[in-house]
Amino acid sequence: MLTLEECKRQLAEFKQLSGKKYGIRKIGIFGSVARNEQNEGSDIDILVELEEPRLSLMYDLQVRLSEMFQCSVDLVRYRDSLRSSFKEQIRKETIYV
Repeated sequence: MLTLEECKRQLAEFKQLSGKKYGIRKIGIFGSVARNEQNEGSDIDILVELEEPRLSLMYDLQVRLSEMFQCSVDLVRYRDSLRSSFKEQIRKETIYV
């Protein structure tokens, strides 16, 4: 089970190495890992804002992140159309790298 600090470090390295390839504007962790409430079965919730959101790009990004973290990744693309209650939750919780 990865700690928040380990996740932040790995995600920051990923952004530095692959951020341009994916057009990542912002990327961060939210959910149980961000709250330090994760357990062995937890996935990693990642919020991403992309320059050019394409489905194929999102799929590839999710696969790469899942491989890197060696667990399930729930990748959420930030957009204005997200439910306001969900936007508020991620605004409070997301730890950007």
